[in-house]
Amino acid sequence: MDTKKRLYISQKIISQAKNGNDKAFEIIVSTCERAIYNFIFRMVQRKEDAEDLTQETFLKIYKNIKKYNPEYKFTTWIFTIAQRTVYDFLRKKRKTKELYIIDDKDNPFETPDKSSAYNNRDYIIDISRSLQKLDYNYKSVLWLHYWEGLSYKEIGATMRLPINTVKTYLHRAKEKLKTQLGKEYYEKH
Repeated sequence: MDTKKRLYISQKIISQAKNGNDKAFEIIVSTCERAIYNFIFRMVQRKEDAEDLTQETFLKIYKNIKKYNPEYKFTTWIFTIAQRTVYDFLRKKRKTKELYIIDDKDNPFETPDKSSAYNNRDYIIDISRSLQKLDYNYKSVLWLHYWEGLSYKEIGATMRLPINTVKTYLHRAKEKLKTQLGKEYYEKH
């Protein structure tokens, strides 16, 4: 599915939401909620935290929507808010030294081919574990580029990074995944 079409919000809806129209804001939430949840889940790997952080993200969007500048892409703006919300959460979590273990039943991937469900499930678990070991910035860049379909420029704007840094992070993240999964495994899948 083309992410850009899925996340398209008309300027009219955004303008109405900025003027306090709750129905317009509900349209924004219903259009973007799944993408924001998936982005956050990839970072925190825990369903309950992802749900809470998604709600917190939309509360921040609601409170700050009047500050949105239409010169910039709306999706870049909301992903920036989500990314900062996750960053704050992870910073607080690090202070408390709380560790989360990946819970396989919370994995958001679905297997389309039931005959290969076991192999796909193992592959997804391996990928999830490898992603969890990556640095936060590497995970964010991978997610925004491959799952959300953002360009290097949009990722740079979201994460406040130069485009060359985005490219470097993406390259390093892929190299680390290759190392963690094994070159043959990585190339096979």
